[in-house]
Amino acid sequence: MICRLMEKNIDTRRVNILDYIGEFKFLGGSRASNYMDAVTGAEISWDEMTMVFNSYKGIYMFKRNKKNTNFLDGEVYYHPLKWNFRVNQYEAIAFTGDGEKIDIDYRTGKYL
Repeated sequence: MICRLMEKNIDTRRVNILDYIGEFKFLGGSRASNYMDAVTGAEISWDEMTMVFNSYKGIYMFKRNKKNTNFLDGEVYYHPLKWNFRVNQYEAIAFTGDGEKIDIDYRTGKYL
């Protein structure tokens, strides 16, 4: 399920209600693969034409042709990420300052 909270609607003195955008079935199949495709980060481009999500398995990009239309009605792209659960962790995604590239927060760690 994809929802949004418009900045102009945020009120820190009350519970804020999200606007329902729609649903997208990310890659998956088994319970383990569905967990691995859990979204850990999202970003919308400065021109509001592209939305990206990252999961442990890959990056999803949604591009729309016109503003104020549903991202889920546009084109969808997927780019798999190399992932080794013992060392990799992808937690966040953002557009670079020029809005032309995507930067993903990549963490490495060791299990004790």
